[in-house]
Amino acid sequence: GAVPPAGEWRLSNGIARLYAEGGFGVLYSSLGGLLFRELPFTITKFVVFDAAVSAISTLLPSLADGQTSYFVSLAAGAIAGVVGGAVSTPADTILT
Repeated sequence: GAVPPAGEWRLSNGIARLYAEGGFGVLYSSLGGLLFRELPFTITKFVVFDAAVSAISTLLPSLADGQTSYFVSLAAGAIAGVVGGAVSTPADTILT
């Protein structure tokens, strides 16, 4: 179909056009690839975050209480994000 002018782009127009071209299945056509990428990242991130918090708290117990616990969370989150990204990069490359 014809592309509407820029001022007429609306979410409802886009959904109606997708539905007309392939039904609601088109809206979820990339769900498998998305799950293939996101599930390993999320699982890895949670597991590594928990392990990193435990390791940091064991090595540096003075950081585990009060406001310094934010630094433990920050460091553990950074570590978990890097490891999760490394695990999910192959799937991310395939998806994009």
